[in-house]
Amino acid sequence: MSNDKIDMSSVNNILVMSNTAIGDTLFATSSLRLIKERYPDKKIIILLNPKNYKLFITNPYHDNIELFNGKWRSFLAALMKLRKFEIDIVLIMNGNEPQATPLAYCTGARYIIRVPNINNEFNHLHFNEPISRNYKRHTINTRLKQLEYIGITDKNYEMELFPTTEWYEPFNLTLNKNYQYIGIQAGASTISRMWFNKKWALLAQKILESNNKVRIILTGSPEEKSLTKLLEQAIDNDRVLNLAGKYNICSAAALIGSLDLLITPDTGPLQIAAALKVPTIAISVASS
Repeated sequence: MSNDKIDMSSVNNILVMSNTAIGDTLFATSSLRLIKERYPDKKIIILLNPKNYKLFITNPYHDNIELFNGKWRSFLAALMKLRKFEIDIVLIMNGNEPQATPLAYCTGARYIIRVPNINNEFNHLHFNEPISRNYKRHTINTRLKQLEYIGITDKNYEMELFPTTEWYEPFNLTLNKNYQYIGIQAGASTISRMWFNKKWALLAQKILESNNKVRIILTGSPEEKSLTKLLEQAIDNDRVLNLAGKYNICSAAALIGSLDLLITPDTGPLQIAAALKVPTIAISVASS
């Protein structure tokens, strides 16, 4: 373990691990830009989740994408793909243990960095000293802290996505520029983050009553279609478009990027909206 910076002159290949949820990887995109801008000649490999990697294919600040679902049954296959890169440094920006650090170690990397790691059972394998999470600061700071060990002290808090025109094509004819579109994301990764449908319905009805130029779009994944169907029925207004689960992950993100406002609990679409500069209202269920 060390507080020192790594000598980057002998480093050729850097692996950035972020193979969990969409928001976690979006938190790492500002770091990807900083790494590539500082070290344009280094090869940057990113390890992503098979469920959401397509969102990051168009990101220009990496050279290769590899996939790992975080399960032991996929561990060896992921490892064999990673070893071909002769990785020098692994930055574990997000990854579940007990797989993440062992996978990084088995790549043969000389340096493994993970922040925070104070309670990590594998922190003896990490280059950095044990570091606690600072709950008063945004999660992006944990990614930026890792960059200090590779000589990057610049700060960038901008999450990024890079949509193509193809992302927008499936719904281009659905949206009318004469209207304002407010998105409601009712679903979340856990029930504890979700609002009751009756509250969403009441909110939607008040929004529609306030302005006849407003249309509401219900967003969500294919798994949330039954939830949004019930919400659509509860609102009972033909100015509601239920588009949950209708598009692939990239077009679903672009749909969020086309909204005038997104109202959502703390879940992936919140970070997608932030990355695409869409105004948001975040619902904190614990306090509502």
